[in-house]
Amino acid sequence: MISPVLHAGGMLAKRAVSNLADSGITVYRRPTFSASASFTSPGGMTSTGSFSDMPDEPQGPPIKWAPYGGLQLFINFLAFLPVFLYIFYTLAHIYPTLAIVEDPLPAYDAIPIHEPTTDDDNINKANKNARVPNFTNGASSSSSTLNGDSPLPTKPITSSLRATHRTLQSISGFRSQFRGLGCALFLSFATSILSGIFSFLPILGNLAVLLLTSQLMTALTHIIISHPRPANTPHGRTFFSRLPPWRRNLVATYQPILFYWVSIHAAILLPGLLAGLIGLSPYDDNSQLKDGISGVEVAQLVCVLGVFLGLNLLLVVPAHVALVRVQATLLPHDDETIVPFDRTFGGSVEPEVINGKGFGSLRNALGTVSWASWVRLYVQQAKILGVTLGLYAAVGAVLAFEFLFLGWRV
Repeated sequence: MISPVLHAGGMLAKRAVSNLADSGITVYRRPTFSASASFTSPGGMTSTGSFSDMPDEPQGPPIKWAPYGGLQLFINFLAFLPVFLYIFYTLAHIYPTLAIVEDPLPAYDAIPIHEPTTDDDNINKANKNARVPNFTNGASSSSSTLNGDSPLPTKPITSSLRATHRTLQSISGFRSQFRGLGCALFLSFATSILSGIFSFLPILGNLAVLLLTSQLMTALTHIIISHPRPANTPHGRTFFSRLPPWRRNLVATYQPILFYWVSIHAAILLPGLLAGLIGLSPYDDNSQLKDGISGVEVAQLVCVLGVFLGLNLLLVVPAHVALVRVQATLLPHDDETIVPFDRTFGGSVEPEVINGKGFGSLRNALGTVSWASWVRLYVQQAKILGVTLGLYAAVGAVLAFEFLFLGWRV
């Protein structure tokens, strides 16, 4: 969930950098002299000089790294790599995907059709050993059957980060926290290559990349939300075996992808348009960088950032939710989901065997998300943000300790 917001923010930052490049501001470096050299100043005057002509500038002692500095950096890399993978992949992608897919269980009690009598031993026995299924309308999960003595779970798994962590750990241990990482890396690589190919289409190129990588995105969603397939099966060795049929996947996901693409660019272009309308710019009338910022400009900046954040929360996040939930309906029926998920969207999706499409629509994907699920989703994002900031602080504290007390340099 954080990933689409970060994506929009990254594109907004790139747009700002490109505006800096187009503004005509040139940064001049201080000229470097050889034994005898000439240079042209920004004003057009030509001068000559040598080392003897320029005063010697005081220079501090050269920095020398400690003999074990390289080893220390390598150890830091190995130690912090899982932390950053956990931040940028597990917390930013796996946990939100599970929260998007999870449908809360209905809170109900099994009511017998008629009152049992003492003369009807069969009814008494049936009531005593009654089993109440967890999920209806095609929902599935690893714990889809509970006995009569066990209470039905009423709290969603993804309402707690600890519960989500324990659920993943119970599947295949620590590796479950990074499930689908290989597919995600390949998806990132393919996206980078295709983005370079379609770079001549600044906006439409992004849509083409999303459509061409839709199979990989759907496969990644399936890997995250479902139990792993046995490695000894023909369809359980690589993530390529999880790719859905190309045509069926494109027919199912092109509308959510289009909605997601429009929302991403709206969240970028509209704040930029607003900033231009209210005259918010880091430059003065002479195209020079301003020395300071006034109170009015601070208020304008807060307004633009508020619009950007609001569009992401109210437009980009729902578009991402719709895309993931439609992708989840393409999960093969043989695969069980980790969290409860109603594949039929309340009965609105008919299986292919009875002349149905077999996948959900954009409207059904959003219409079946309850208000409580939206609240749970946004609360989870707030928790993830807090954990992320805490991990950043911990990494910074470790690096500061090494710098101050272990002596990176001498």
